[in-house]
Amino acid sequence: MDKRQFLRISSALAAGSFIPLKGEAFVEGMKKPILRTLGKTGIKIPVVSCGIIPQNNKALIKALFESGIKHFDSAWEYQNGRNDIMVGEMLREYGRDNFIISTKVLLPTDQQTGQYLKDATTAAFMEQLEITLKRLGVETVDILYLHKPPTREAALNEEMLNGLRKAKEQGKTKFVGFSSHSNQVELINTAIESNFYEVGLVGYNFRQDNIVKPALERANKAGLGIVAMKVFAGEYQAKERNKPVNKTAALKWVLQDKNVHTSILTFKTYEDFESLIPVMHDIDLTTKEKNDLALAYNETGMYCLGCEKCRRSCVDKLPVPDLMRAYMYTYGYRQISGGRKVLDEFELPTLPCSNCNICSINCTAGFDLKAKIADIVRLRNVPFDFLG
Repeated sequence: MDKRQFLRISSALAAGSFIPLKGEAFVEGMKKPILRTLGKTGIKIPVVSCGIIPQNNKALIKALFESGIKHFDSAWEYQNGRNDIMVGEMLREYGRDNFIISTKVLLPTDQQTGQYLKDATTAAFMEQLEITLKRLGVETVDILYLHKPPTREAALNEEMLNGLRKAKEQGKTKFVGFSSHSNQVELINTAIESNFYEVGLVGYNFRQDNIVKPALERANKAGLGIVAMKVFAGEYQAKERNKPVNKTAALKWVLQDKNVHTSILTFKTYEDFESLIPVMHDIDLTTKEKNDLALAYNETGMYCLGCEKCRRSCVDKLPVPDLMRAYMYTYGYRQISGGRKVLDEFELPTLPCSNCNICSINCTAGFDLKAKIADIVRLRNVPFDFLG
C-alpha cells in the first residue's frame, strides 16, 4: 500500500466509515469498536491500543490518533524520551480529554536478588514521574505503572508503593499498575493478593496459553484490569526473518480471551495500520488465520515463554529470560538498541556459557540457549552510538 492509499484509509477512519480500496481486505461499513471494561478502573476501552509510536512517520502517527484508538501507552525509556514528547504533541493537537494515557516509572534493581537498589526511593520515583509529565505536557495520566518489578518482593517494595500512592494522592495518576516482561504469573498473583494494583500490563500471546492464561482468569475475577503486550510473539519465527508471524491472527487470538481488556501494539508501517486497525471492530479468526497460527505454534519461534525454570537450572546463574528478550528485540523486532539496553542491565561474564559443554537447561520453548546467548552477547562489542 502506498502513502496515497494510506491517507485515504486514515481519512475514512477519521470520518467513521471504511472506504474499501480495490484488492484490500476492508468491509464496507465500519462496525462499532469492541469495548471492554478495564477491571475495577471502570474505564471502557477499545480492544486495540497503541504503544511505541513510529517516531519518523508523522502521517502514520496522526492516522493512529484519528483511527479510533483511545489508549496510548508510553514510558520513560521509550525512544529515549522522544516517545513522550511526540505523544504530548499529538495530545495538544487532538485534545488530552479524548484519550487514555499511561506511562511507567523504571528504577534500578539488583538483577541477582530481584530487589530494588538503595537509590530506588520514593523521591527518585516522583522525580522521574515529574520529568515524564513535563515531556507529555500533562498534569495527570490515567494509568501509572511500576515498570518491570522482577519479583514479588520488588512489586511490594514500600518505597515504590509509596511513590504510586503519592502520585495518586497528588492527582498525577488516576490508577496504578505494574508492567512485566518475565515472572508474570508470580507478579499477577502478587497484584491480586495486594489489593493495591488496579492494572497489569503483561506479555501474552498464542505461545503462552498454558502458562499465563490461568493467571489472567484469576486476575479478571479479582477486578484487575489486564493490558496485553508482546502479542505478536516476536514477529518472526527465526532470526533470518523468513517466516513472519501473521500479526492479525496473533492479535485476534489474544483478544479471544475476554480476560484481556485491551492490547498495546507497535504500528511500524502503513501495512500494520491497514491490517491491525480493523481488529478493533472484528476479532473473529478466519480459517486461514487459524491455520497460520497452528503452523506458527509448531515452530520454535523467538518468544521466551517466561516459565522461569531456566533461572533455577543455569549453573552460571545467567539471566536467561532477559537474554532471550534481548535476542527477540534484536533479531525479531529489529530494535537493536533495545536489545543492547537489556544486555547493559546485567553484569555478564566475558564468555557466557564457556564453562558448559552441554547446557544444563531443558528449555520449555525448545531454544538452543547456548547458541542464542552466543549470538546476542556479541552485541556488547558494538558501540552503542552505532545502534541507532
